[in-house]
Amino acid sequence: MEYRPEGHIPVAAASYTLTKEEYRKGRLLVERRHASLLSAPVFILLGLALFALGVTSFFYEKLSVSSILLAGVFMVLGTFTILYFVSGKPSSIKGEADRQYDGSILLKSPKEVTISRDVFSIRDEFEEVRPFYSEQRACMETDDFFLIVADRSGKAYLLPKRAFGEQGEQVSGVLSAAFGKRYRRIK
Repeated sequence: MEYRPEGHIPVAAASYTLTKEEYRKGRLLVERRHASLLSAPVFILLGLALFALGVTSFFYEKLSVSSILLAGVFMVLGTFTILYFVSGKPSSIKGEADRQYDGSILLKSPKEVTISRDVFSIRDEFEEVRPFYSEQRACMETDDFFLIVADRSGKAYLLPKRAFGEQGEQVSGVLSAAFGKRYRRIK
């Protein structure tokens, strides 16, 4: 019998194959909360400020052709900035996620996950990873999956809740306790 420290004794185990939709949703969530879209609200506010500056420029007493053009430029820049961070960048991330999923045999391969108190493991036919929770950046739980974020680069481990069935609440409790303040439940 193999010796395992108490924190490595399995609490839950499951098998799953990640779907394209799950990967897309997980990738977008990581980008919004921990990577390239983290500063999107700031840029949206900047876009709104530029647009408002352009609109208020029309209320000055003396309007010239140059002030009207400058107001138009502010309004166009503001609109472009808002549209890019609300629609363009997220669409780009979804498209990139689809291309990555379609081109990766690793993402589509069946996996086995084991959840323990201090560590989790994910194994497929190509590799096995056993990261400690303490080495990970954060954990997010949605209605559909658990997402363990490794670092700011966007590397994350997506664990579909459907795989755990009745063990889902137990997994939620273990991850919540392991991550503490780094754990977020997202609607």
